[in-house]
Order: sequence, then C-alpha cells, then structure tokens
Amino acid sequence: MRVLTFATSFPSTHPRKGEPTYFVEKILNSINHKYEVSAYEVDKLLGFSLLDQFGIKLLPKHHTIRADRKDGKKWKAGDYFSPRVWSGRPRVSKQIVIAPPIKVEKVWDINIYPTYDVWINDETLLRIGSEDWETLATNDGLNGKDLTDWFIPNPKKFKGFSGQIICWNNEINY
Repeated sequence: MRVLTFATSFPSTHPRKGEPTYFVEKILNSINHKYEVSAYEVDKLLGFSLLDQFGIKLLPKHHTIRADRKDGKKWKAGDYFSPRVWSGRPRVSKQIVIAPPIKVEKVWDINIYPTYDVWINDETLLRIGSEDWETLATNDGLNGKDLTDWFIPNPKKFKGFSGQIICWNNEINY
C-alpha cells in the first residue's frame, strides 16, 4: 500500500499561503458513506466542529492530482493508499493517518500545457478557467482559481505539468 500525504494549508507559493485547505475534512466528507466515518469522528480528529464553530459545511474532495513520479510508477484502479497529513513541517515531521486505507477507483493521466490547455487521457480537452476546469477543481476540493494558483504559481515560469488524477469516488468521470 502506498501513502498519499495531503496539505493542511496552502503552500508558500500560493496567494493563500498558510490558510487552511480543509483537505482532511473534505476527504473524510468524501469517504463518509463508504467507510462510515461519522461527523463525530471528524470533529474528534479536529478537536472541534467546523460546522458549529465556523458554520462551514465543506464539499467533498473526491480525488487528488499528483505529478508523475521520477521512478515511472503509475497509480491504477484497485490500488490502495493510506491518507495522511504531516504533524508539522512537510517532509520532516511525523505523518498522521487520517482515515482507513482508501481504494483508488479511477485514474486519469493529466497534462497541463503552458497554453493553459488541459488534456485528460490524451483526449478530453478543457481550458483553465472553463466550466470543466471548475468541475475538476471542485472534485479536487478547491475552486478554479485556487487550483490554477496551485499548479501555476508563476505563469511566466510555467513549463507545463504532467501527472495523474487519483480518484476514490466511482461516480466521477472525465
């Protein structure tokens, strides 16, 4: 089983740097029905209730977008991953497991070109800023602008992105 770590705050290269992503809550919201993770368990993990404290009802995060690995290993449907977050600084602190192992239901290759054209499995073409981009962003737990800023923090230096969409919800299609 592989490990996927998720950011708890936006990276330093993002305009919203340091603000919470709520990815933990969004992932738990996504898998709630499948793994019977209760709202109580989410609140216990956080130490408080987002809904009670902030009036936040979060949409689910149904997938993650990851860059191609240098070793060439690809994700495939049927793989399992352990979802985790860092307890402190990324890559130097301990990891915290946030849910039971999650099964990957679907995987798509994704390429984002400097022209802002986006290809999914070398066939589905969409543009950054389009309605389809917003759908992709929503399924990834972000809005379109935040997703764009995540992958293209500096448009002048952007040379493209190649990776995979790793999805744990069978109802998502691209």
